[in-house]
Amino acid sequence: MKFLSKALLLAALSILCPAFLEAQESSWLELITKYEILRQQGLYLEAVDPAKRGLEIAERTFGSEHPNVGRSLNNLAFVYQQLGKDVEAEPLYARALEIAKKAFGPDHINVAISISNLAANYTNQGKYTEAETLHKKALALIEKTLGSEHPHVTTCFHNLAGLYEQQGKYVKAEDLYKKALRISEEAFGGNHPELGPHLNSLALFYHARGKYDEAEILIMREIKIYEKSFGRRYPYVATSLHNLGKIYVSQGKYAEAESCYKRSLAICEKEVGTEHPDVVFVLENIAECCRKMGKYEEAERVEARAKKIRSNK
Repeated sequence: MKFLSKALLLAALSILCPAFLEAQESSWLELITKYEILRQQGLYLEAVDPAKRGLEIAERTFGSEHPNVGRSLNNLAFVYQQLGKDVEAEPLYARALEIAKKAFGPDHINVAISISNLAANYTNQGKYTEAETLHKKALALIEKTLGSEHPHVTTCFHNLAGLYEQQGKYVKAEDLYKKALRISEEAFGGNHPELGPHLNSLALFYHARGKYDEAEILIMREIKIYEKSFGRRYPYVATSLHNLGKIYVSQGKYAEAESCYKRSLAICEKEVGTEHPDVVFVLENIAECCRKMGKYEEAERVEARAKKIRSNK
């Protein structure tokens, strides 16, 4: 009778396990979706919980070496990095890289992406020598796998350019920023949203070098692309408007800067709410413009609102 009971139990488990695994996978996908929504909204602190739970479910459901575990590791590492927790993010990126190597082989595009993620993390930590080595390794792998003019190459150029900029190697940085933009233009056309990050990075590079006219042209082009592709109230438009406002401030064009900041604020409030840290940041820039223009009462009102939001956090 005991043997019969055990056999029946095993039979029942064989029926329940597929359903259980399917339910677990569904839960993992739901958490991935939730994470992506929060990430896109810039709610990185809120995204930590679904990223952590997603990783736990992935390890239980798929096994510790499964590519879905690697994806979950990258998700958690990314939000840690956005929150300034680069040290905590590093071992997660490193483990994701090892999983990618085992799952796909050393020459797969996913391996190159994982190498690039870890390299960016090293850059943030100031480990420039290690970062440069990995960035070049990722670039060589992508060029070998997809060709030197493939759009994926632009990410490597972009990241390596950022590293060179931080090291003060401005000629090398500018060359790579331009090369990334050129390849994207040839791959997608001159008005595709894929150009946005490259236009933005080159514009910020020029802004930091005091080349305000060149920076303004690039940012305005970026804004037009995003508005045409997604509409005037898309989150990326808010970021671009904010960056344009900073350029105008550097040029002493405070009225134009204030207009950009206020448009950016309206989009931020609609997309992430009135209490988000991004809202505080924009409010403080609006207050700065008001003071520059002698609008002290308005500046004080805006600053008071920003302080109230900060105090509620």
